[in-house]
Amino acid sequence: RRRRRPFLLGGGGASSSSDAGGPSAVPSTPPDASDEAVVATPPPAAAAASAKRKKTASELLEEETTSSRVRVTDPKQHGEGRKGHTSYLVVLIAVQDGAPIPRGPPRRRRYGDFRWLHRRLVRSNPGSIVPPLPHRSAVRSETRFSDELLNYRRRTCEGWADRILGHPELKDEDCVEAFFRGDDERFATAKGGDEWADSGDEATARGGPQSPKADRSPESGGASDRVQGVMDGITKLARGITTKITRMRKSEILAEHEEEDKFEALEAYATKIDQQTQAMVKGATAVIKCANDRGHTLDLMGNRFKAVGKLNHPGVVNSDIPSYNATANAVAESVRFGSAAELKIRDALKLSLLEPAEELRLEAKSLRDACDRRREKQAHLTNRNDAIRTKESYCLEVEDKPHPDLQFQRNRERQAANELRYAKRDAETAKVEFDATCRALLRDAERFQTEFANRSRAFVLRWATAQMELNDLAGDVWKELKREAVLG
Repeated sequence: RRRRRPFLLGGGGASSSSDAGGPSAVPSTPPDASDEAVVATPPPAAAAASAKRKKTASELLEEETTSSRVRVTDPKQHGEGRKGHTSYLVVLIAVQDGAPIPRGPPRRRRYGDFRWLHRRLVRSNPGSIVPPLPHRSAVRSETRFSDELLNYRRRTCEGWADRILGHPELKDEDCVEAFFRGDDERFATAKGGDEWADSGDEATARGGPQSPKADRSPESGGASDRVQGVMDGITKLARGITTKITRMRKSEILAEHEEEDKFEALEAYATKIDQQTQAMVKGATAVIKCANDRGHTLDLMGNRFKAVGKLNHPGVVNSDIPSYNATANAVAESVRFGSAAELKIRDALKLSLLEPAEELRLEAKSLRDACDRRREKQAHLTNRNDAIRTKESYCLEVEDKPHPDLQFQRNRERQAANELRYAKRDAETAKVEFDATCRALLRDAERFQTEFANRSRAFVLRWATAQMELNDLAGDVWKELKREAVLG
């Protein structure tokens, strides 16, 4: 097994000497104000009071901003058309005295590089709960370089990269060090022969990666993208079916960990939060649709009121007609202003409600995926143990039914013994991988549940704050409408 080199970050992101098992190989930076605050020991009463006090939404948001370890900025377009892509400037930082200070040279990374790093971390750490990378693809070629899409990717990539650097195990991976610190040549070597390493910012209707080989022909990009997406889906489905079949057919001999009950409870928890977050996404979508419908309905009503303001009223004294028309026009303008406010609320809810709900859903899915990968390792170990029993039965059969030819019989026994030895070796390897996956998942599960609870609470508080502000905005609009109607 290859040894991981600790990924050392200056300031807040650096690994301590106790983590590395000895003194750090990189000189530590002088402690700043934040370090002194950590070293200082508060009185027991004050510490207990501060531990019990829950943080507000603004404090949680400020923590996310000030504790960041990386900045992703300056989206830059390279090329045009199907062969074009966008790169971002990735800079490691440390916050000192409230100001971000760069740590190391900046590196240019395209969006597909972030997706490559996510796939590599999942593949090399099957037991870890790898933070999900939110993904949004351009539906049409003309929207590939839109400001909205580029800003969304920049924001999500920055948050995801910061979480990777804060993960106790993933931050020490060689691919992470190559991604953040390696130059272009070293990073290209780290990616190696990954066929889909440079994908990610092409126009696609389904959001799957696109092979760089497709860039040779403009017409082949979409087809290659769809084929790869379908193949990935088929592979994942096949693994899931194989795992389920193994669990059903070999339930009596299923390899189990000594703490299997903890994994069953963890899977139940993953199923529950997955269902809850999916319901949250559906609810957020319904709320946004409601705001959108209200906005368009109010716009239609404003047009109707404006048309009413142009009507003549034969039964009304001529001197009063301008007053009636002025009132109708004023109400029409207020209603149309209310329509614009509702559409503004709709756009704000997408940022404060729908996107965070989608991110929480992906968080729940990442835990489910980690549990599924453990199940795959469990099924693989079960199959390897079953193979040992099959080979042992074959060895007994060879001994019980010897061949008349002595030399041929010796070859049969030698071949059966070799097959049994190989089966035991494969089972030992599978056992080591299964145990390592279980240990990693147990370590990560506690951290995940704490982090998920904090993120859920921050999401609820942030959305509630935004909703109150939006309700105040809508209330002001309708108060203005009432004032216009009364004055008219």
